[in-house]
Amino acid sequence: MTRAEFDRTHFEKCEFLGSDFAASYFYNCTFKETKFLECNLDLIGITDVKIWESQEWVKIEDDLSSFEKHFGQ
Repeated sequence: MTRAEFDRTHFEKCEFLGSDFAASYFYNCTFKETKFLECNLDLIGITDVKIWESQEWVKIEDDLSSFEKHFGQ
């Protein structure tokens, strides 16, 4: 999935194992009970991304480190 573009995509109960998302872009996406295990997230772009956490939607910062923090990378 290198250089994939996800726009207004809802990920629910997804598990990505060893997937290559390098240089992919996530715009206006939501993630609920989704896991990225041993995935390549180098150079991804994120804008307006929300994660379901503690029974509410949490907007994460528009940077890779914030994204990785929520997904345990």
